[in-house]
Amino acid sequence: MYHVLEKRLERPRKFIQLLTGPRQTGKTTIVLDYLNSHENTSYFSVDDFTIRTAERIDDSWDVVRRKLKATGKGQILIFDELQKIKDWNEAVKRNWDRDTREGNDIKVVITGSSRLMLQRKMGESLLGRFQVIFAPHWSYKEMHEAFGFSYDQYVFFGGYPGAIDLIGDEREWRGYINNSIIEPVLSQDILMLTPIDKPALLRQVADLSSLYSGQILSYNKMQGQLQEAGNLTTIVNYLDLLDEACFSAGLQNYSIGKLSERTSIPKLQVYCNALFSARLNKNYSSVRDDSVTWGRLFESSIGSELISYTRSNDFKLLYWRDKSKEVDFVIDTGSKLIGIEVKSAHSNKASGLAAFRKAYPEANTFIVSESGIEGIKAEEFSENIESFLSL
Repeated sequence: MYHVLEKRLERPRKFIQLLTGPRQTGKTTIVLDYLNSHENTSYFSVDDFTIRTAERIDDSWDVVRRKLKATGKGQILIFDELQKIKDWNEAVKRNWDRDTREGNDIKVVITGSSRLMLQRKMGESLLGRFQVIFAPHWSYKEMHEAFGFSYDQYVFFGGYPGAIDLIGDEREWRGYINNSIIEPVLSQDILMLTPIDKPALLRQVADLSSLYSGQILSYNKMQGQLQEAGNLTTIVNYLDLLDEACFSAGLQNYSIGKLSERTSIPKLQVYCNALFSARLNKNYSSVRDDSVTWGRLFESSIGSELISYTRSNDFKLLYWRDKSKEVDFVIDTGSKLIGIEVKSAHSNKASGLAAFRKAYPEANTFIVSESGIEGIKAEEFSENIESFLSL
């Protein structure tokens, strides 16, 4: 991500760079590394602003304009977590367009942890003026290379590099995931930025989507699990908001008819398995010895890597079910269709791949298994996910 950002900022000024993705995945680290290794770069964190108004954006921009005038050298302006300022997009548009008119060589980077909320705001007033760099949760390959994570550790602890020093004390680790990641996503990335009529219901939907990750759950069953009353439309909207915040998604059943996709029963999927494990409130060793719970975690872990990959590449991640036949994950790239069956070591479910291939003979299909006896071994798949999915 750092090198993508660096390469784009070496080009002549044309686009605002929007660096976005889940919390605690390294976005701020990337821009601070860039700041420390490049001259004529100014960094402003919204968290340091005592008053968060659009005028603070104007003031910060003016500081950089004075630097440009004083040095005669092009400047890089970085705003970290800009989404926390109301009407920030209008202030950015006003200043960006002014620099364009005046020929000011000021390139701009904006970071934020609510991907689609940021892009929605950018699209409202800055259409055609920005490029996106999506920084997802860390993959197994990255966690293994950086910290020596085993595959089983990745299935349970997920891809948060900031939590790596806490896994020796699982109570402290769960506290970090719950208090430093889950709570800020709900209270800051969603509740502070979006009108929510039923905040208690939103929290319950978030809990439900975590604990049932990897499972197909009808909206009626969700209603039955929720203590706070809410109609189906509200639940669907809250799942969409959790998806925008890179927390969890309700995957839809693949169908050639797009309307039937949107109205299908969702398959819940977290973006990172840590969000699942932390809500289980069980330690790693006990979950590893529980074949049923571990099988659910294992399938969810494959889904979390797939959702990061598909979101990074603007592909669609779905599942497929026709009566009793089911395929765990379906990737629709627009030009290619891929069906993936996931099998844990103790899984005895029948594969639906044959039925899927019959219905969609153009599709590529394969099995990802924990043991590797049947299909591709999960560890190998995760290490080479891009190669397997480009087949």
